[in-house]
Amino acid sequence: MTFRKLHNRVILIIGLLFIFNISCKRNIKLKTAANDKLIISYIGDERIFHQDYWGMESTYWIFLPLVKNVGDERGEIQAVLAESWTRSDDYRTWTVQLRKDIYWHDGVQMTAKDIKFSIDLRKKVTGFEGNYNCELIDEFSFRLTTIKPISNLDTWDVYYPKHLLENLDPENYYDWDFWVNPVGNGPYKFVRDVPKTMVEVEVNPNYFGKQPKIKSAILKFSSTPSLQELLSGNVDVLTYAPRDFLFKIEGDNRFKSYHWWGSWAQSILWNHNNPLFKDASVRKALTLAINRVELSEVLNYPKNIPITDVLSTRAQRSKYDLSKPLPFDPEKATKLLNDSGWSDTNNDGILDKNGIDFSFTVTLQGQDKLMAIYIQNNLKSIKIGMDIETIEGNIIRQQLEKNDFDAIITRFPNSELGVERIKTYFNKDSQIGYYNREIDSLFNIIENTGDKNEIDRLYKKLVPIFERDIPITFIVPQVQTHIVRSDIKGLSNLFNADPVWSLESLWIE
Repeated sequence: MTFRKLHNRVILIIGLLFIFNISCKRNIKLKTAANDKLIISYIGDERIFHQDYWGMESTYWIFLPLVKNVGDERGEIQAVLAESWTRSDDYRTWTVQLRKDIYWHDGVQMTAKDIKFSIDLRKKVTGFEGNYNCELIDEFSFRLTTIKPISNLDTWDVYYPKHLLENLDPENYYDWDFWVNPVGNGPYKFVRDVPKTMVEVEVNPNYFGKQPKIKSAILKFSSTPSLQELLSGNVDVLTYAPRDFLFKIEGDNRFKSYHWWGSWAQSILWNHNNPLFKDASVRKALTLAINRVELSEVLNYPKNIPITDVLSTRAQRSKYDLSKPLPFDPEKATKLLNDSGWSDTNNDGILDKNGIDFSFTVTLQGQDKLMAIYIQNNLKSIKIGMDIETIEGNIIRQQLEKNDFDAIITRFPNSELGVERIKTYFNKDSQIGYYNREIDSLFNIIENTGDKNEIDRLYKKLVPIFERDIPITFIVPQVQTHIVRSDIKGLSNLFNADPVWSLESLWIE
């Protein structure tokens, strides 16, 4: 064998070993401390268990609501602190029987007094009477009365130990030391924290529910998600991961991603007081000109994510009981604009009408810029000029309050739980300048019924109005992405995709 042939063979073998080594590294088993412990990358700090803080999901490790529907794809309510309940025919009075086997992490038994104390505390802190009034019946039962009917007991609010907090000053509520050393009644109890670095919890051995298989967890704080932390095995779970991370782990069987979408939609709010957007056919044309299916692919969204032009309830989304959205049809969009008097009379590439160019500015936060650039190019193809202005979220809120904008890309609440907020966009004081008497009337009826079937029926009545008027252009649902080690089980897309919220039902294989 000549030296050249030997040299080439050695190079080939080294190359094959290098490729094999890379392949093995992509699929090598990650190091883990134990099969019942998780380290979770999370944005926040040691105040994470305060419900009014960013870490709303982790709050439920320590403190519990009366009922929950997290993880239930049918949206059915599951008992938590409440053992049983009855309601009045008008959905305004709820009588609740509390479980008798609930103990705070310090060993003190929970009673209905803790429920009333927590409800009254929130009223003192916020200065808002709220929807609930709580009346004690006995040690383990109470009566809730509401200003407006509710279809279910509240799944959001958690409750606190009266015996530890009743002598603290509500004026200092947000600064209480209790929030960084909490005593709750949930499946996990606080162990320790390192300020700005991490908090650790361990399973509550006296938890009244099924004992979690994950015995301990650490929330490792980070200002931004780091894929390297996951790839190196320093964390087991990456929450709120940017969608481009999925490209980097594609084909790597060590990891799996889960996605939540539903109650918020990335949307374009048109200012109906701006002459450009007064005509419903123009708003329809603008929507037809945006290729929302391709945009969802550009954003690397899940393939089965539903795109819609209407509002929907949780039950409708879970069954994909949604009307078909407007398709991508730039030719039809151009025709609608031409029929509305818009044409390029001076051949400058921008439609005009009565000497006014169809050009506007859309304002948005930085994370939505890629979405805006894509839409900008779509609209350019039908000779619409769109400038992009990136601003802070509080400035966007001020623009809405003053009706001082052309168009805004922001997230819009799309849920029956947000009716009080949603209706502000469509009533006589509409922030976007759009008022529809029928929509306003339907929302008033929805607000005053607690019957879920009736709410679904009323939402269906909204459909033809939204399809006709297109008051808002819904772009795509807001998506949250979580990446976990593939041996972590118990997650699924849509309603059970968040590993923090679902920690007590997870396990490691």
